[in-house]
Amino acid sequence: PRPLQVSPRDEFTLQPDSVHEVSLRVRPLSAGTRSHLLSAVDTESLTMLNCWLVCASCSPPVISREFEFRLPAGGAKGSSKRIKYTNPYGEARKLELQASRPDLVIFKEDIFEVAARGEYSIGLRFVPGAARGTESILIFINNTEGDNEETLCVRVTYD
Repeated sequence: PRPLQVSPRDEFTLQPDSVHEVSLRVRPLSAGTRSHLLSAVDTESLTMLNCWLVCASCSPPVISREFEFRLPAGGAKGSSKRIKYTNPYGEARKLELQASRPDLVIFKEDIFEVAARGEYSIGLRFVPGAARGTESILIFINNTEGDNEETLCVRVTYD
């Protein structure tokens, strides 16, 4: 997913002396301040109509649980691990996973369903070839609207 999503995504027609609403959704993968340049362009004449600087400041998420794994460094074969997620709600949920470091971890399933107060094992596949050291990876568990439900931290030490 892109850190800044604009809706509508497709081009649209502006009527003279009218107002058209454009929605922005910010989905940062890390804490800090980011600036995005948003431009409105006339697609027929290719002239810029307006330009806005969108600044977003994001604080670190509240981490509900932490996990630690030791993995071999520099190998040609990746490693698989599982972590357990428990649905705290009295209704079934459909959830989406996102990682702060998609270059280091791949999910077995990006989207999953879990029963009311049920458990689900999140399958993680760590890519091979990482250098020695420790990496912190945030796992964002989001609802179907893209809102963050929970954040997990996975600390991986490559030996």
